[in-house]
Amino acid sequence: MQDAHSYRLPGAGFSLIEMMVVVAIIAILSAIAVPSYTYYTQQAKVSKALAHAQPLQLGIALCWQIEGQLNQCNQAGSQGIPAVPAPLPDELSDLSLTQAAAVRLTLNSVSINNQPLQIELTPNAANTHLDWGIACSDYGESRSVVQNCERQVSY
Repeated sequence: MQDAHSYRLPGAGFSLIEMMVVVAIIAILSAIAVPSYTYYTQQAKVSKALAHAQPLQLGIALCWQIEGQLNQCNQAGSQGIPAVPAPLPDELSDLSLTQAAAVRLTLNSVSINNQPLQIELTPNAANTHLDWGIACSDYGESRSVVQNCERQVSY
């Protein structure tokens, strides 16, 4: 007499070949998904870092409206331009203004060719407003993690 719990159906279960096919499919999907996930994660870090530059951009725009010249608006913490936060946010290793009132960001959390990503936001005076150009150190890559990157950053 057979025990009810030990009865096995013949041919039940998966063969080794079927299991290997499933593992291969998962490996292929992972090979596609991981680089995309990394790219989108880096884009999110860049977006967060650019959000930290927005108060400086607004301050520069207001200073330019009052002073009439961008070279008067290159000091963080004066002329209505907010000071650079101390300590810097986690994703940034540098946030500064240039003599031409451009905002420079260095992201230590995003690296391109083992170098931190650098972004420069350059104001261009139009008639009644400022247009901001974006330069980035990954401009020559196949796809930049900085949206609307126009040119290679040149320091």
